[in-house]
Amino acid sequence: MNFRQLEYIMTIYREGSMRKAAAKLYISQPALSQQLQKVEDELGAAIFDRTTTPMRPTYTGMHYLKTIERILFEQKQAMDWIHDLSEYKCGKVSFGISGIRSVQFLPLILPEFHRRYPGIEIELHEAPALALPDLIEKGEIDFSLMAASTDYETLAFFPLLRERVLLAVPPDSEADRICKKMMAHNRAIDIRLLNTQTFILLKHGYRLRRIADRIFEENHISPPVLTYSGNVELTHKLSGAGCGISFVGEIAAALDTLPARPNYYPLPYGDCAWTLGIACHPDKYVTKAMEAFFQVVREQLSSYPFAIRQDAQP
Repeated sequence: MNFRQLEYIMTIYREGSMRKAAAKLYISQPALSQQLQKVEDELGAAIFDRTTTPMRPTYTGMHYLKTIERILFEQKQAMDWIHDLSEYKCGKVSFGISGIRSVQFLPLILPEFHRRYPGIEIELHEAPALALPDLIEKGEIDFSLMAASTDYETLAFFPLLRERVLLAVPPDSEADRICKKMMAHNRAIDIRLLNTQTFILLKHGYRLRRIADRIFEENHISPPVLTYSGNVELTHKLSGAGCGISFVGEIAAALDTLPARPNYYPLPYGDCAWTLGIACHPDKYVTKAMEAFFQVVREQLSSYPFAIRQDAQP
């Protein structure tokens, strides 16, 4: 068997079907099936159960897939090292980022990177924030821009920005008047005084939703909720349009260009902030192309007022 066959098998596993894998690999389904059969014949065991949808690995196949993943990871490490040793002038970096972060950061980063390094290709993977660590572990991306978390302690993490969570409050609303009064008297928001005000929350699975739920629970309140959305930008816009209070990151507030801008108030509760940075596999060989990208990211994000002032070198 060869590396191409191993890549075919991993693609089948990730896509869950021969049809999807063949389309992604730009080969015919019969040709892909034939390559899989060759490997299985050589192993003397089936790798996938073809009776399930999506296709699932057999017990033997699951153990074999883990070995393939390690082999392909090491092979890519070796190729990256050889390219660097040869002073490889071109290159490619595979970069993961969430949809909302791509809008916030990439217009600042990519033009400058392309100006300096026109020969280096950026392979962009936009994915939900919670999916990025898994993509790193599987070797599908080289690194990502994401928030630090105790859930991902196996990854190497290099901090860049510290971002607070703010309340986005409809302007000239009753909630806004309550917040202004609290800030004038106490210089802090007491969420309990907003218990009767309408909120707009994200659906479960988002970091902002977990923070909102924790704050409500700790303060023993259950305010009315207009709607639950899976779009961070939408909740922000709805607050600006006067529909209710939402939770928003400090960077989104700083970049606010909404026609109707909400008013923003800091939250005094613990853990209402996170650190954004670059995450990668701890054993990842950092190529010259990756180092160049890291450097541009650090330089461009250092202009943010909440940038971490430290030398965090990947």
